[in-house]
Amino acid sequence: MDTPSKTVRTFIAAYYAWNEASNKRTGALDPSSSEHRTAMEAAGIDYDGLIHKLCLSSVVRQGIAFGDRPSHHPGQEIIDSEAVSLDTAIVRTRNVGPDGFVAKYEYYLAKEAGEWRIGSLLYVDGENKYECL
Repeated sequence: MDTPSKTVRTFIAAYYAWNEASNKRTGALDPSSSEHRTAMEAAGIDYDGLIHKLCLSSVVRQGIAFGDRPSHHPGQEIIDSEAVSLDTAIVRTRNVGPDGFVAKYEYYLAKEAGEWRIGSLLYVDGENKYECL
């Protein structure tokens, strides 16, 4: 990706698509069924692919979480700022949900193999920040 913001926008769109596909895949399944376990494994594999494509090779993802209200949505999450310093960058966003709730995020990026990649994604809750990649 040629800019940190473009990488972030690509991540937001990919995350949203993954969230929707994961919801569809698991939606009607009994959570205790083997089909549900298989669908969850597939969701994990798909998320690993998203991480591999857009994040630094050193990133180890956290557990997956998806649902009716995605954490990242291309129609709701906007970029507030981008700060670049040589080969590192911070992109700050806010995701305003249909109910008006505002979730703020900080994406920390670095260049790897000539491309901007995400190294950390923090959910910002006042003075506190939580890794959520």
